[in-house]
Amino acid sequence: MVLVIVTMLVTFLFQTLSHVLTVRLTILRQIATFQQGAIQEFWFRYSTSGLIADYPDIENNHVFTGDKQHFSGLTTTALNSDAGVPVPFGWFLVQENQQNELRYQTQAETWTILTWSDDSYLSSFQYLDKEGHWVEQWPPKQFGITPPQLPEAIMLIAKRNQHIITWVVAVSALRSPKADLRLREF
Repeated sequence: MVLVIVTMLVTFLFQTLSHVLTVRLTILRQIATFQQGAIQEFWFRYSTSGLIADYPDIENNHVFTGDKQHFSGLTTTALNSDAGVPVPFGWFLVQENQQNELRYQTQAETWTILTWSDDSYLSSFQYLDKEGHWVEQWPPKQFGITPPQLPEAIMLIAKRNQHIITWVVAVSALRSPKADLRLREF
């Protein structure tokens, strides 16, 4: 009788231990996923929030442009450079082999930041104009009006772990380049 009770108790303890370990692994996986998602979002927000306007009249300028699948410009908060140094960069949404990718690119390298496999969902970038309207291309084509070089905000709509994500980043820089104080030959 005692042997039966001890056996049942040991079986119960091992089943409980197995359940606790399964729950622990699930929680650790979720924490890792959340942490990875937070890092991905931080990288996007950090580099995008550092956008600055460039001089449009110089050769090889990096004036901000964007459409549904990419945007590029000049940032002072590049992921692979010292903060405060203007660096040309871009974010791209790429579809290859039924895989969607969010890529960060500078002149030196390209990084894949986010990957998801669902070709039925269309991801995109959108740009907020000064009237509060989201547009799919920057600069927007407006008759007779020259828009500022930078939008008010940039929005990314994509997927992470089969969930739709929306990241909105306010652009805090001047919308047009500062006064041109470069020396010129006359």
